[in-house]
Amino acid sequence: MDIITKTARDAARLLNAIRAQYIIVLPTGEQIIQGDLKLHVPDDTPQRKARSQSRHPHGFLNNHILPYLQPLKVGDVAVVPVPHGASMNEIQGSGASISAKLWGNGNYKTMRNDNTGNLEVLRMA
Repeated sequence: MDIITKTARDAARLLNAIRAQYIIVLPTGEQIIQGDLKLHVPDDTPQRKARSQSRHPHGFLNNHILPYLQPLKVGDVAVVPVPHGASMNEIQGSGASISAKLWGNGNYKTMRNDNTGNLEVLRMA
């Protein structure tokens, strides 16, 4: 009897003493079962969530917004129009993401101007 099997049997004796239910699966695949428990074996491959189809071609929003933001100096404001087929939420989210990548979190502020239908980005640092 190898040390792993002996240790498992000792553990089983201790668990039996307190009337516990258990399943012990040894590296060899051998199972020691006490009580009416069932062993659940999960699938080897977890199910991947299918990505939804993007509304825009890859890079569309980035390519639209980046030319407005790249030349900004501290204190400058960029007015980014919403392109046809995009929503203000998408533009504001992409604008905030690009600003964070360019200047870091907390160094910019975005605001939707619903009167003009544009996104305004202020570079603060």
